[in-house]
Amino acid sequence: MAPKGGIKFKMGAAVQDSFQGKRAAESSGGRAFKVPKASDCTFLEQGPKPQSSAKRLPAHAPVHVCVYKYTDEAADVWNLYEGREGVKLWQVQMQHEARPSITFGIVDEFNRFLCKAHARDNAIPASLADLQQRAGIKLVLTDRTDPDDVGFVQWRVAFYVAGSETALNNFLFLLDDFVGQKCEAMAREMPLDIHIHPHAGVNITDARDNFVYEHYTLHEAAPALPLGIFEAQPVWGKKVVQMHIQPESADTVSVLMMGNIWNFRSRLESHGVPGAYYGGDEDRKYTRLMKSIDVSDEAQRQRVFDMTRHVFKNLAIKVVLDSTPEDDSEVAEFVDELRQITSLHFTIDKVTDATAQAS
Repeated sequence: MAPKGGIKFKMGAAVQDSFQGKRAAESSGGRAFKVPKASDCTFLEQGPKPQSSAKRLPAHAPVHVCVYKYTDEAADVWNLYEGREGVKLWQVQMQHEARPSITFGIVDEFNRFLCKAHARDNAIPASLADLQQRAGIKLVLTDRTDPDDVGFVQWRVAFYVAGSETALNNFLFLLDDFVGQKCEAMAREMPLDIHIHPHAGVNITDARDNFVYEHYTLHEAAPALPLGIFEAQPVWGKKVVQMHIQPESADTVSVLMMGNIWNFRSRLESHGVPGAYYGGDEDRKYTRLMKSIDVSDEAQRQRVFDMTRHVFKNLAIKVVLDSTPEDDSEVAEFVDELRQITSLHFTIDKVTDATAQAS
């Protein structure tokens, strides 16, 4: 529940009051830049999807809250921050598979919560729209749209928080107060057990030590969390950056960058990653290609590592290993090194047609 003196969230700790000119573009849902179509891209072998059947949710289940750093450069993925450099972006994702659920109707519920908080303290934003414009905090409720088959989970809740770790912890105070009030309103016989999982490198110590709600299980930071970062749609648009790694021999790989890469074109050119196409003349698809990299050469493998840090600014990237590298090979060692980069999130699939031709 909220402390008697008001909630701990402070506007002074949030990114604020800098984006009044962006409201029309943000609310329209339109794109500020044109991304090459990749919805017809078939890199993965995909069998028929199993039919889904309704399942009865339990009355009691834990709430999982997973906290990720999404990028060091919010402007790359959120048009609200266009022109502002060096602002980080965080994702706070929630799942509660129970009935009733704390996430059911969360847009309306959070708006009501903010309205009441604003009535007590007019420094608090009065709505989600106000929270986004003044504090750089956006709620995204994932819908069914998934043009690149990333793996979004419909109805998944994610808050995106712009700013430093101070801003992230400040938002967690706001979420803490919402949880307390929501649990009180639900009048549950058993209190909600809320598990908070920070991703590797994410520091939520300040919030953790000052939560008001009492029924948290606070996990240590870890590289693998219960909710995948790409189970929620991104802060803006429906595409994410994807990296396909294609082993060619024991010491050679090709790396294809796909998806939402248009906004990185200048940096990719400067880094020496040319545009490429695959498919027939009438159905060509666009990618960026680092072809036949000799990963036994330290300079060549370092170019890939540097691309994740300097071109994509530690953006969360979906990584697909298109085939398994030979055991104890240079490529296997290279892939293991990539796995240590916390911004790279691996899946393992096979490719059906990965022919790429540099343009």
